[in-house]
Amino acid sequence: MNGELANVIALALHGSAWLADPSGPPPELERTSSTFQFVGAFQVEPPPRRWKRDATMDGATWFRWLREQGVERLWLATPDRVRGPLAPHVGAAFANGGQWAVLATGRRSSVWVPRWEVGDAHRADRRIWDVRLVGSWAEGVAPPQRAPVGTALAGLTTVLEAAEALAREQDLDSWATWFAGALEQARSGHAEIPYHADMAPCPPVTPEARHLLGVAARSWVFGGMGSWNDVWMQDDEAQARYDAVTGALYRAVVDACVVATNADLDRSAAAR
Repeated sequence: MNGELANVIALALHGSAWLADPSGPPPELERTSSTFQFVGAFQVEPPPRRWKRDATMDGATWFRWLREQGVERLWLATPDRVRGPLAPHVGAAFANGGQWAVLATGRRSSVWVPRWEVGDAHRADRRIWDVRLVGSWAEGVAPPQRAPVGTALAGLTTVLEAAEALAREQDLDSWATWFAGALEQARSGHAEIPYHADMAPCPPVTPEARHLLGVAARSWVFGGMGSWNDVWMQDDEAQARYDAVTGALYRAVVDACVVATNADLDRSAAAR
């Protein structure tokens, strides 16, 4: 699972859970979440006012600030950006290469884009990343339209079947086994989130949404050397199929993450 994406999902879901029931203190994810395990510094930069930004905030202060602004829900968003020289599934393997952000909606909407930079590369605790979450106002932006969880799961399953078939035809046994494992989880009706399981608090995240997020995390194969991105086929026809399947798989995985993160919360559970 991409660590930057998991971090945005954790911010959106834990923030939404607290906004739904702010009776206790806001979560301190920098201290408690596995998605911050390699983060040495985290700062939230509020949207500018008259071309100047207010002081930065930590995560808990940000959640309180959002509530004061009338925010009701946080969403995983995939805003359109200028397309670079790399395909999206390749670019996602690099820092800041993914196209995702947090959308906050309510009385006033805003978008929050993460920026990851190496701070101290030699820290013994490996918390080498300095992360800024940069906010901007998004006036008039409404909550996103959402596909059903079952539709996203069916779409991801179809692409996983194509990826497994391609891997078996090309004698890529380890990858065929990997995709088969993801398919088994997709069909089981119950899949634990294999990486950063704490990014989705349950409750209020429903079992169906956690299942979809678990399958998406298990299906993430878009890294650097040694990943599915690093596979090269022996002939042009197979390479064309690989390119098509890989692009479709990336879109299906990201879509599944979006749908799972943005699914309805069990608000009765959140209030308990």
